[in-house]
Amino acid sequence: MTETKLTLAWGYNAGIPAEAKAVWGARLIWPDDFVIWDHQDLVAHDDESKIALISWLNGTSYFKEDGAIKKMINALKTPITLGLHASKPAEAVIYEDDLGKIVGNSNGSTGYVYVCGYLKWE
Repeated sequence: MTETKLTLAWGYNAGIPAEAKAVWGARLIWPDDFVIWDHQDLVAHDDESKIALISWLNGTSYFKEDGAIKKMINALKTPITLGLHASKPAEAVIYEDDLGKIVGNSNGSTGYVYVCGYLKWE
């Protein structure tokens, strides 16, 4: 059976690879207020993939300093070094490690950055 490509209500759908089994996305107010609780979405083909993605995004330490979302927020403090520009649409890798990847694009919006994160090993 072929699974359909995942689609987010909030986030950067163009950055989702066809083989992703779980994906998180958000529309972030940029550059000041990052993750807004009601402008996020997480979709998955199965619970195992969903749980693995949430663990990677949130991190495992008590203070959650090792989570991919925290590392994404730190990277977005210098968006030009990532290749992101507020008024020019261009996809950029915001954070990546051995397990997963977060990509984003301002879509030329001058006030938002749209992101999606997924695990690479799926």
